[in-house]
Amino acid sequence: PGKKEVKEITKHTPVKMLKLSLEDGRNINVTENHKLYLKGKKEKKAFEIQEGDKLIVSYKRNIDEVDINEIFLPDLFCERDDVMIRNVRNYLSKFIKLSKHNNFIFRDSFPIKLVKEILEEKGKSLKDLPDEARIGIKRNNISIPIRIKLGDDLLKILGLYIAEGYLRKRDSSKNQKGFYQISISSSNEELKKLIKKVFYESFKLNPSYVAEDQIVFSSIIVYELFKDYLDMGTRASNKRIPSIFLNLKKEKLANLLS
Repeated sequence: PGKKEVKEITKHTPVKMLKLSLEDGRNINVTENHKLYLKGKKEKKAFEIQEGDKLIVSYKRNIDEVDINEIFLPDLFCERDDVMIRNVRNYLSKFIKLSKHNNFIFRDSFPIKLVKEILEEKGKSLKDLPDEARIGIKRNNISIPIRIKLGDDLLKILGLYIAEGYLRKRDSSKNQKGFYQISISSSNEELKKLIKKVFYESFKLNPSYVAEDQIVFSSIIVYELFKDYLDMGTRASNKRIPSIFLNLKKEKLANLLS
């Protein structure tokens, strides 16, 4: 129990590993001959464990709480060739002459890899971008803030998505336009107002579709934030609480669960 300083690390010949699944959801990965203790302090080796055995485990686990104040989107998309940083023309002009990038200057939309390269040459990073900077996808006019504040209301809406939302996409083709959609189901008008408010304040997104029982928003960046980074799942069968939120401060976790 508790934390200890590592005194020694040893390297062994690879051996077969066993994965034991406990009824409380925990998994234990051990070698075949690892000693385990059962109720009554009975000792068994891992390969002797049978279904129904009662392992001795801690009932109370002290987990250090963390506080996540914001999600910084450029860190998540900095290696992408199709991601652009916008509203940074004046900021970047402080560091280099932008005349050789006329196409980007005109649109005030620069590839994130180029922005990162320019800043690193001047001893800065993407974290130094001004708050008015926006992030979006090439040839897509939807841009959202680079910093997403993880406030109480946004956590409530993320929790509502886990309970009553889904993601869907369709890749574009010759015959039809593609889309990336985030949908949250609700027929409660006050709740729908909150969803609209939070999506606009957090992502600067207005609904692309509103029905009696659902609200739909369209954004590749937000779609991928929900699906890949937060890993909240796309439909009822695979939705989950993001693992990065599991040790949030209790007050924030309460908003997610509410």
